[in-house]
Amino acid sequence: MIKSIFHIILKRILLIAVTVIVFLVGSVAYVQFLSTPTYKATVQMIASDNVDQLSVYSNLLTNGDSFKKPISKIIQKKDSTITSNDVNTLTMSYTAGKPVFSISATSSNAKNAAEIANVGAAYFSSNIGKYMLGVNVGVLSKATVPTEPIAPRRFKMMMIAVVIGGLAGIALAFVKELFLDRTLDKDYLDNVMGFYDLGSFSIKSRDSREEK
Repeated sequence: MIKSIFHIILKRILLIAVTVIVFLVGSVAYVQFLSTPTYKATVQMIASDNVDQLSVYSNLLTNGDSFKKPISKIIQKKDSTITSNDVNTLTMSYTAGKPVFSISATSSNAKNAAEIANVGAAYFSSNIGKYMLGVNVGVLSKATVPTEPIAPRRFKMMMIAVVIGGLAGIALAFVKELFLDRTLDKDYLDNVMGFYDLGSFSIKSRDSREEK
């Protein structure tokens, strides 16, 4: 049975390869022309004290009244194409007990993502002291314009397309072998597919019975 499966795969290898290529080209076309990319830009920050309060920093940043709302106003004065929804993507990532943390933003426009992250980080470092006394936060490195989107992942999409295309190609190979190009006679079922003959019967038409 296993030999017959490999026999069919090898026999229809061209069909399988063409199917994989079709799926691969389709995935590239989807990523290139149909999907909306998402870019992420990140600013590296450092807190000189109150490291154990980073969770509070994060909560303040995500509070629209405290930070996101004024950040949105500042950014939209500079670039009206950036919406408040884009600014709402601002997030903070940190590791407990570590002074270094990051502020990130995402957008379908790479330049906008970097602009939001940099303006947001600058405003945060300048105004955090209004809410927490004695806090000293600075920028270690500004965000640069990302060159590759975080989604969709082109390589990941291509690998998925190869796997799905391969499975679809194998399925087509078996369909073509079993139902389109092959007569399922006794020899084929016994020798190739490994299905043994359990008997046979014949059906006579009404005309043949009447002739008798």
